[in-house]
Amino acid sequence: MRKKIRILVIAMTITGALLGMGGLAGGDILPQNSHNVARYISIVNAEDFPEVVLAAYVTGPMLQEAEVKEIRSGEYLSKGYKFNRYRIFAVPRNLLSKTGSRGLRFQDVPQDGRASSQGIALLSDSIDPGTKSVTNENPLVAEHLEYQLLKNRDGTFRLVLAKETREYDYTRYGSGVTGSSGEGGVDGTPSTHDRGKAGSSDS
Repeated sequence: MRKKIRILVIAMTITGALLGMGGLAGGDILPQNSHNVARYISIVNAEDFPEVVLAAYVTGPMLQEAEVKEIRSGEYLSKGYKFNRYRIFAVPRNLLSKTGSRGLRFQDVPQDGRASSQGIALLSDSIDPGTKSVTNENPLVAEHLEYQLLKNRDGTFRLVLAKETREYDYTRYGSGVTGSSGEGGVDGTPSTHDRGKAGSSDS
C-alpha cells in the first residue's frame, strides 16, 4: 500500500512539473499572424563614472539564483529567458571590490531611486532587452536603443534614452505601402529610421 502511495505521489509531482513547464513554454509560442522584433539595447557610456559600476540583476522562473553582470559601455544588454526580470543598479565600485557580487543586497534597495544602506540605487526596472512581437501589419523588425548615464547635481545617477533607431521591412510585413521619407523599404532591404532624443529619462 505504501509503495502504491509513493508511486502515486511521484507521478503527481512529475505531472505538476510538466504542466508548469508547459505553461511557460506556451508563453513562448509566437501569436498567429505576428513576428518577433529584435531589440538591441546598450548604455553607450556605462563606464564614464569610475565611482560606480552598472550592474544588471536578472531573476526569473528558470534561474536557480539571481544573475549579476557588470554592464560594459556599448555592449548589448541581454536578459536570457523572455520571462526573466531585468533590473539595472548603480553600485559603488569600492563596495563591489570589497564584497564581490554575492555580497550585494539588491533585495534591500528602495524602488523609488533612493540608495540602500549599501549605497546601491535602482536605475531602471523598465528597460527590457528581451524580444517582443508585433502583428504582421506592423513592418517593424528591429529596434536599436542607446541610453546614456548621467550624474545629477546631488550625486545620484539616472539613465536617459539618447537615440532610438527602428528598422522596417515593408516587403515582408505591413500593407505593402512605402512609408514616409526615411522609412520606406528599398529592394527588400529593411530600412532604418532614426529618432534623436532630447534626454528623455527612463521611467
